[in-house]
Amino acid sequence: DTLLGKLLRIDVEVGDPYAIPGDNPFATGGGLPEIWAYGLRNPWRFAFDPLTDDLYIGDVGQNAWEEVDFLPADFSGPRNFGWNVREGTHTFAGPAAPDMIDPVAEYANGAGGTCSRADATSGAGSGPS
Repeated sequence: DTLLGKLLRIDVEVGDPYAIPGDNPFATGGGLPEIWAYGLRNPWRFAFDPLTDDLYIGDVGQNAWEEVDFLPADFSGPRNFGWNVREGTHTFAGPAAPDMIDPVAEYANGAGGTCSRADATSGAGSGPS
């Protein structure tokens, strides 16, 4: 029950100070209702592709791996990106849950790039820069 490492989805057009969309995964219980996606360590940047509405997330790792996550616009189901059980696709602590979403790209810390930039243009994310 923390907002750390999550993507939140709220409606600022209604409510005081905001409303919770009814189709958020925890809108009716089981977690904080603002949470839309979880299992992220430090989602530094994210962007929606302007042509497809797909989501790209640059997620900073803990010790060894950086990752870029992807969620198609029409995705339904749990949005669990795996932290703190996995760092990228690598075990960090504990067994993986069956609903974890693998990153579309990962690379070792210090490998010459950073995931602190994520852009989405022309139907494809730019990946690490």
